[in-house]
Amino acid sequence: MIKKVIEKIQKWLFKILLPEFLDKINHSWLLERPRLWLLRLHYITYYALVVNVIIFFIVFIFPIKLYHLSSFLIGGIVIIAICELIALIYWLYKQSSYNIEKQYGNLCKSKGFLELFGYSVCIMLIASATLVFYLSVALKSAIVIPQTDLSIDLLILNSISRNFNKNSIYIDIEGAKDFAT
Repeated sequence: MIKKVIEKIQKWLFKILLPEFLDKINHSWLLERPRLWLLRLHYITYYALVVNVIIFFIVFIFPIKLYHLSSFLIGGIVIIAICELIALIYWLYKQSSYNIEKQYGNLCKSKGFLELFGYSVCIMLIASATLVFYLSVALKSAIVIPQTDLSIDLLILNSISRNFNKNSIYIDIEGAKDFAT
């Protein structure tokens, strides 16, 4: 009974991680567009989309307090950036094993520029999770935290900063006036 459940879960995960349409695209690109197939753009696009959707929903599941917002944001960005770096290194390693120019040379400059554009798109897709995380946190904080709380906190911070940095601001302003004249 437990084996069957585990097998069903494995099949379900396999269908999500490697759906049939990716196999079809992979096969057709291998036969018709081998240089595009080398980029693995179809895999990167699919996995970037899946990861970005998961990150978006994870951000909305975790509760965020205003005073924990910066640490949540920095911690999440660091964790995601490390995962992105690992993914980028793995992708570059896989690219090095299929280096066509080693054996045949660069066939055409225009194809070289298209490949460079493809590499740029792949790198942007790999690095998109950090941006999605940042924008998701900004959206959630705009939705969850009422404007009255933000305005009260801003007024408190302004009143504290006016009293705390009064002399340094005055000196800077006077210094700027002396410099301008």
